Amino acid sequence: MILFNSAMQREKIAVIGLVIIIVVALFAYLVATYDIFGNFFGKDNEDNIDEEDYTIFDRYTTIQRNVTQNITYSLPADILEQQLLFLLRLVDANFSYSLSPYANETVYFDIEVVKVYNCSGEDHAFGDNDSGLTILWDDCADVNYISYYASNDTIFSTSYDDAVNKTGGTPLKVYVNKDIMTAAPDEYSDYFNPFYILISISYYGDSSYLSTPLAIKQGFLESLIGMKAGDEKITDYIAPENAYGIKLQVGDVLNFSSLYDFYGPMPDMSIIDIKENVTPPEYLGIGDEPTTMYVLRYQPYDIGETAPADGYTYLCWDNSSIVTKINETLLWIYTTPTTGINETFTWVEIYDNSTTGEQMITSFPVDTSYISTLTQDEIIVKHNPKIGDTITIETTVVGYEDYSDLASYKVEKITNDKIYTKEIFGEE
Repeated sequence: MILFNSAMQREKIAVIGLVIIIVVALFAYLVATYDIFGNFFGKDNEDNIDEEDYTIFDRYTTIQRNVTQNITYSLPADILEQQLLFLLRLVDANFSYSLSPYANETVYFDIEVVKVYNCSGEDHAFGDNDSGLTILWDDCADVNYISYYASNDTIFSTSYDDAVNKTGGTPLKVYVNKDIMTAAPDEYSDYFNPFYILISISYYGDSSYLSTPLAIKQGFLESLIGMKAGDEKITDYIAPENAYGIKLQVGDVLNFSSLYDFYGPMPDMSIIDIKENVTPPEYLGIGDEPTTMYVLRYQPYDIGETAPADGYTYLCWDNSSIVTKINETLLWIYTTPTTGINETFTWVEIYDNSTTGEQMITSFPVDTSYISTLTQDEIIVKHNPKIGDTITIETTVVGYEDYSDLASYKVEKITNDKIYTKEIFGEE
């Protein structure tokens, strides 16, 4: 009987021990998953919180491991000219793509030299309108002109008020220089390389140059060499690449390899579509007048390469997002986090707003986040800041590199699903 009782006691003890183990394990799971400990001791019930008083952050962030990134974007003609074609002209003297209405046209000019000035002070005597002064490179000249289409001899621009009788008007003040970005000496500051005027105007955002005669390249300047004041000349035909440029078409590629030294490695861009009479996106800030939009495709990475942190990848996991697939408009990125389940790290999230051009970087307190769930398709990150911790949001705007706004938020309350904060203004 004694043996029987001892056996029964041992069995009871074993059962009790097993129950205790199960209860402890269940409790640990509930604490980790639902934070019941925090709810019993100091956490707030969402039903008792006036949410209008707070800036709220989610306690859980769900991440899709396989995402697509658009590798095309649209630019109106004016901005394409200002930003991309402008840069390429600066570094490549042979670059000839243009959005001028006179692009693709073979042209010729009827030129009359009114005055010649020796801007450089070299090779011939300095003086005003020396009748014997022959135009050389680096000289300045007042020039009247009439521009013709070679295809039908039609006049499309002129400096004269009356092109037929060659009367009236204002001569073009030309700085005859091969370097498109070189300005004339200070004494002749009102003289410009015609192409210098083109890119200067486009850089400052004035699209009026598209309908002026200033979008002319070296073909016009070369025709002036050797002329004197009073000379007139009808030039030879000037091909589009030396006149107003070649109009961009679908399939053309903009080669940015020459910009590497200045801006780092830049991918080539190809024109994949041209859309007429399209309302530009609001964030471009150019109004809502219909315009021509150019759709450009760029391929920043190859399959197998690591995508840097942006709105699709993550600063907290270095080199964790790999390009797995690419097609005409999209690339696929798959993320493998560098931290394991329950291993703490600092969560940093990037959000790009394509409508406004804003980028917002949200930074949680150091080492207060961890992966709570990890599957083939998604990652669930849980955030566990303490009361009094600070969450920051830094906002920048595309095209305004000098603008940056940093907002700080102090953690006031925490519930199962939400983090309630209030913005910090000034020093506390």
